[in-house]
Amino acid sequence: MDKIKFKYYLDLYKKNFDENWEDEKYKWEAIKWFQENWDIEAENFGEMFWRATKKTDNLLVGKNTLPRQMIKEFSDIDDNKTREMFLILFDEEKEIIERIQYFKSQSEELLKKHSGNSHFQDENTITTYLWLKFPDKYYIYKHSVFKEVAQKLNIDYKVKRGFSREKFFTWFEFYGDINEVISNDVELIAMFSKKKDTFCYDDAKLITLTQDFCYYINKIKDEEEQNKIEEEDIFSQGAPMKKFPLNQILYGPPGTGKTYKVIEKAVEIIDNVFYEENSKDKEDRAKLKEKYDMLKRNGQIDFVTFHQSYGYEEFVEGIRAITTESEQVSYKNENGIFKNIAKIAAENFKKSSDKYAKSENSYDEFMKYIMVNREETFHKTKTGNFQILEINDDSIKISSDDSKYSSNIIHLYKDEIKLIFEFEDIEKISSSSELAEKVFNKKFQRQRDTYYFNLLKEFFKTNTNIMTTLQQKKNYVLIIDEINRGNISKIFGELITLIEESKRFGNSEALTVTLPYSKEPFLVPSNLHIIGTMNTADRSIALLDTALRRRFIFEEMMPNPELLSKNVEGIDLKKLLEVINKRIEVLLDRDHMIGHTYFLNIENEGMKSVIYDKVIPLLQEYFYNDWQKIQLVLGRAFIGVKEENIKTLFENSDEIDSEDKRYFLKKLEDTEFFSALQAIVDRG
Repeated sequence: MDKIKFKYYLDLYKKNFDENWEDEKYKWEAIKWFQENWDIEAENFGEMFWRATKKTDNLLVGKNTLPRQMIKEFSDIDDNKTREMFLILFDEEKEIIERIQYFKSQSEELLKKHSGNSHFQDENTITTYLWLKFPDKYYIYKHSVFKEVAQKLNIDYKVKRGFSREKFFTWFEFYGDINEVISNDVELIAMFSKKKDTFCYDDAKLITLTQDFCYYINKIKDEEEQNKIEEEDIFSQGAPMKKFPLNQILYGPPGTGKTYKVIEKAVEIIDNVFYEENSKDKEDRAKLKEKYDMLKRNGQIDFVTFHQSYGYEEFVEGIRAITTESEQVSYKNENGIFKNIAKIAAENFKKSSDKYAKSENSYDEFMKYIMVNREETFHKTKTGNFQILEINDDSIKISSDDSKYSSNIIHLYKDEIKLIFEFEDIEKISSSSELAEKVFNKKFQRQRDTYYFNLLKEFFKTNTNIMTTLQQKKNYVLIIDEINRGNISKIFGELITLIEESKRFGNSEALTVTLPYSKEPFLVPSNLHIIGTMNTADRSIALLDTALRRRFIFEEMMPNPELLSKNVEGIDLKKLLEVINKRIEVLLDRDHMIGHTYFLNIENEGMKSVIYDKVIPLLQEYFYNDWQKIQLVLGRAFIGVKEENIKTLFENSDEIDSEDKRYFLKKLEDTEFFSALQAIVDRG
């Protein structure tokens, strides 16, 4: 083992221990929870297993693997057989390799009775079960971590692909050697002891701490490291990134639960593990809403409602007039909700990617370099010198001896500097003209490109190895309620193109635009999801802006009478809603039906309020106060008609019919009211 490298990584681990703990603490919590909830004799083994592994988060679910889910489904097929697999796996009197092989072979047998293509019970998963059950003895086996850490620490282990008896014990010895060093580090043990709380497993032998340290070494991306991790890391931070549509719209008539559903979708996109754990029962709704509120406070979710007067200035950016303390009016560019969340998501996307994280870290190091050397005089390639005057929020102001600009002042823009560092192999750029052409796509170099180039040249003289630490990749969600009520062309402007999946930042056809007010480059990253809702009673999909329609997928949400109670004062609500909606569909169309949510959780006295205060006003709107059609929907018991000769009302009444049908709404007492509803049901 290379002691110098080991010390380097251990010092780095301790330096970042507090920050990493919040993301990695769940592993110790998972063990404690498992130990307290595991009961091999449970009447229903599958339910017990699901509960005991509840805290494992992404340890038992991967990007394309669902081992935990598969065990639950195996138990549904044969609960006792699945129980037996774990009985033998956890039998310490039997030889370990035989136990692992038996577990895999029995998984193969159960898979034959299942419709899936894989049981997902590999050595990585099986050793995770062993680690949960015997956390003072077993480590989680992961080939990529084993390989990378051995290479980085120059440990003389031959790490071959695949799994074997020899490799298992080599790996065990490998972790044991590291554990021995960790166990003698008093400072690290003190840090660990301070962080643990009552929800964490004690980890007296520091097995999990050793494991966590090895993963930390594995995820550090030094410039020397060219080997790519072959599989998803079992200790990767955050929830697995399940594939979700980037742009989707929930549409349907009023009252079908679109806004209700969008909260669940947002949580599922950001943390699908939490969603799967807390979306089984009605009681879980409060947990989902609490999670949604937390994600919104943390900036991963934002919400906006479109309306007729909403515009680009509120959504993207615009100029606002502000009054200063001296009562002078000045104008300031202000970011809109879309620009804000797109920038936050893009920042995370870059820092979670090898390529872009390096560019972000390089940019940060460059700005530090500028701050330290701001008093220096820099030289141009041909003639003249230049100095840094100011470093502002969005630019670096320099003074040049030979600038053609007034006052010899030039501004170097920070957003352009970021673009420079996003260019691959920027260190190999050999001239300012090459920089202009390759980075900025300019046929002719601009005045400021010369200064960019010379600052970079000086920077790279002393900054050749920049450490890259990846952030957790997160999804972000922007919810647009009533998306069809806004003028899409006016609100999105030129950015409508950028929300296409292929044009998102991180994809091959990614595009960047320059915003009209701030002149900043702007992009939409592929970890920002847009969920819209639209009420088809306001406008049908066919009338939507064409540019919007072809960039979104649409999920229809129609009334679901099955969710309703079958008896409120003897009225079958399911049948009542079905009949009303059939009548509306015949008289108008299916876009104007009545949603089921109006009838949810109502008591006897609430029925009148629903009909008179919600349903009838909707029908008035739908039929433009055509009371004859409203009468056809609800029946004569609700809508009365009286005929009278109205000629006597007018002095000149020759052109007025002598008879006139005049409709009126009846206010029914309880008995009449429920009888009228029953009459509607009976017609079904």
